Amino acid sequence: GIIHKVFEPASGTSKTTGNAWMSQEFVLAYYWYPNQQYPSYMSCRMFGKDKVQSANLQPNDEVQIRFSVEARESDSGRWFNEVRVSSLLKKQPNGTFVSPQGLQPGSTAASPQQGGASAQAAGNEATQGKKDDMPF
Repeated sequence: GIIHKVFEPASGTSKTTGNAWMSQEFVLAYYWYPNQQYPSYMSCRMFGKDKVQSANLQPNDEVQIRFSVEARESDSGRWFNEVRVSSLLKKQPNGTFVSPQGLQPGSTAASPQQGGASAQAAGNEATQGKKDDMPF
């Protein structure tokens, strides 16, 4: 897909562990079908200071991502989906896709056979009662 929009990184301290965290959201424009006239859009979030800084995402960057879709319940009882990027490859001038340092493909990403997903083949993974300190 193509990076459509990049948001400023967010950071904070975990209420449960006291560890610092950083994340960055971006919007990915992609095409599901070869003859699709208009792109589809997906809001994605990447976690980890090293990943955010090494990716250095810019609008119009062409990327390939692996991601998982996770659902979280808010304090009000409403559920939200979140697309979490586990690995990212950026297209180089020679046409190849490479991993920025800190975003090694397959290091934390599940393969499609293990329930992971890529931008070309959407899928989802069920969370297993995991709680975090995200605001939603």
